[in-house]
Amino acid sequence: MITGDIAAVDGNPNWIRKRSRPVGISVHTPLWGRDQNTLLQQLLDKGFKARFSCVKTRWHDESWIGRELNESALAELRSIREQNGLDLCGEEGEYHTLVTDGPRFTHGIDIRSYSTRVAGPLAYMEIHELELFDHAV
Repeated sequence: MITGDIAAVDGNPNWIRKRSRPVGISVHTPLWGRDQNTLLQQLLDKGFKARFSCVKTRWHDESWIGRELNESALAELRSIREQNGLDLCGEEGEYHTLVTDGPRFTHGIDIRSYSTRVAGPLAYMEIHELELFDHAV
């Protein structure tokens, strides 16, 4: 199994690796320990498109839901990190993203309609309508 895990969560080792070991599944974490700022910049530079799909309201307000992860959002994430220690890649659950397009995608995903829901400390995207689109040739 290959995961995108980058760092320990709450100081704990990789949860997936711990749960997979007893059943004999080998876990590879090629991003583990890599510089998060560099990883996010590479994600953008390679043409991946992602939207914030869930945020902890301690770190982000509801306006982040549906927002594109782009240079502007990355700059704000860096600023939040400097102010209060946010994990830049959301490894502590500060946020989650939904990748909607990128290299090797056969189709992109257009989120046509969604609403923002709040439940306790989380704000999240509830998708109502989406559409796949072909890439321009």
